[in-house]
Amino acid sequence: PLLRQLAITETVGINMKIMILLSFLVITNLIFSQEINVYPSFKNSSLQEIEGNVDWKILEEADGDLNFDGKADKAIILESKDSIKEKRCEDCYKLKNKSRIILVLLNDNDKFKVVSQNNEFIARSDEGGMLNYLEPEISISNNQLKIFYQYVRSNMTYVFKHKKGSIQIESFRSVGVESASGNYGENIVDFNNNIVTIKNGHISEDPENDKIKRIHFNQEPKKLENFGTMNSWEVVSNVFL
Repeated sequence: PLLRQLAITETVGINMKIMILLSFLVITNLIFSQEINVYPSFKNSSLQEIEGNVDWKILEEADGDLNFDGKADKAIILESKDSIKEKRCEDCYKLKNKSRIILVLLNDNDKFKVVSQNNEFIARSDEGGMLNYLEPEISISNNQLKIFYQYVRSNMTYVFKHKKGSIQIESFRSVGVESASGNYGENIVDFNNNIVTIKNGHISEDPENDKIKRIHFNQEPKKLENFGTMNSWEVVSNVFL
């Protein structure tokens, strides 16, 4: 009986250890399966708070009047100092990237405050196709924020404007040339008139010979903060922003 009792006690002890181990594994799995927001919220932050963030560095910065008050506002692109796991398209796996955030700061009594933030829209350094490193250029002029990308044989320009208290897309232009054939294409999306202009031609021919097609669309301009990743918004068939 004593040996039997000892055997039962030992079995109970082992079962308890197994239950504790399984509970630990379940809890650990739940913790690591949860999505953690790695992007800090800079909304309403000051320029000093942005500059003081130790996890993000300023990659690009532009100054100019956006809201027609005669004072210089700011646009800033931040890049994470450490790589972050991101899912950059619907069918993509999560991959480690140095993430990028774009911020727009308006000048309020000579103090800058963030009024718009987007964590997805700005292309990452490895999203330049044949380019080893892609870096956007930003500028503010004529009350417009411009985001420009130069690729190997193409370029893209997004133009945003301050309207109705927010930063909204005003126009988009992309130009690409095929190296083998010399054929080129140009897409212009005009949100003021809701027209997409599609041009196709050859670099050796006069632009007057270009084939031009204009398409009306009825989509509303998006706010900068509502954009997803680049080329994920199909404005009209086969024209992506």
